[in-house]
Amino acid sequence: MKQWTTTFLLAAVLSPLVLNAQTKTSKSDKLFNKYIDSAYQCLSKRDYYCEKLFYVKALKIKPNLDFVKNRLAEIESTIIYLANAKKYFQIETIKGDSSMRLGQYENAKWSYRSALNTAGDLTDLPDTTKELFAKIKHLQTNIEKIDSILWEKELVFEGSADEKYKSATTKGDLYFKAGILERAKDCYRVASNLKPNEQYPKEKICEIDKNLKGQFDSDKQLNDIIIIGDSLFLLKKYGEAKVVYVKASQLRPSQKAPKERILSCDKMFANEASYKDALAKADGLFLQKKYEEAKLAYANVLKIKPTEQYPKNKIAECDKLLNEGKK
Repeated sequence: MKQWTTTFLLAAVLSPLVLNAQTKTSKSDKLFNKYIDSAYQCLSKRDYYCEKLFYVKALKIKPNLDFVKNRLAEIESTIIYLANAKKYFQIETIKGDSSMRLGQYENAKWSYRSALNTAGDLTDLPDTTKELFAKIKHLQTNIEKIDSILWEKELVFEGSADEKYKSATTKGDLYFKAGILERAKDCYRVASNLKPNEQYPKEKICEIDKNLKGQFDSDKQLNDIIIIGDSLFLLKKYGEAKVVYVKASQLRPSQKAPKERILSCDKMFANEASYKDALAKADGLFLQKKYEEAKLAYANVLKIKPTEQYPKNKIAECDKLLNEGKK
């Protein structure tokens, strides 16, 4: 829950520029700008207490600015959320450990997963400790143990030797057809131990070993292709990246990763188109000398791409021209 709200993004971009556009900047204005800049730096590190401190100082200089008041309210909400998230993480971890000791493995796994889902919001905070990462590792390890224990239970079959053999081979066949080869192999291994002279489970194990080797080679090829696509994506060559991801998807149609990356490429295409359209509109208003409207239009451009410098420069230019027009 990293809170980069519209209110703050606009405020962080507009407020220093508006103040710098003044022909005579007072000492208090310089100090105010300094506090706003420091608050922004704190937010980039997710240090919300530090950010709050600088906004409180800024508000003492200019007590009537709504964007500062709004951001302070947002910070308070974030601080409360993170405090509750830390408590929830601790509670779910303790519940999971308790269920684990009692042999209630499904309940334990549920609690551990709930804790892990919450941990994602806590790992890059300034006060994050090695202890948190150790707890996360503890959760992941215990989930793996639970999966192993539950699977071992599934491999215990009831009845006579013939009935156990039939159950093991039937379950192995089901997993084999579903493509879950490792589990199918475990079932056939149980069947082979029950009836060492039977060839069927041995043949299936050999078949699975061949398939797993082929799958390994295919996985390596798939990963190599995705790495190429990712490199192109990082270079913002979305069209070329998409072609590579489509090739990866054709190689392994059941794999989600290439499909997700194709959607990301399409999203970036749409984002680029929206950015260009919004920028063209803003530039058009600027050329028409409609500076108030242009300023708002450039602010909308920044909603699409907050890190772009050109719209920020144009907003500063609009402010300068508007201030000159008031003289």
